[in-house]
Amino acid sequence: MEGNMESTGTKKSTKTWFMVLGFVLAFLGFMSLGLSLIGVRISFLSWLYNLGSLAAFLIHIGMIMLGLILIFMASDNHQALLED
Repeated sequence: MEGNMESTGTKKSTKTWFMVLGFVLAFLGFMSLGLSLIGVRISFLSWLYNLGSLAAFLIHIGMIMLGLILIFMASDNHQALLED
């Protein structure tokens, strides 16, 4: 019995980490994309602009999309959302 409880706890912990990672990616993507529109760059993401404006934009969009996908997949009720 303890193995099942431990497995469930580990599964919840993994989902929590994926949820946090998703929120961080989405937040950083939205913030850096929004701030870049007014000319402000987040210092640790400024290397993106060395790749070019289009590449930086696509990476920001990718960060947002990956973050939202992680949030969706880590949510407990995503199966119910897919069935409706």
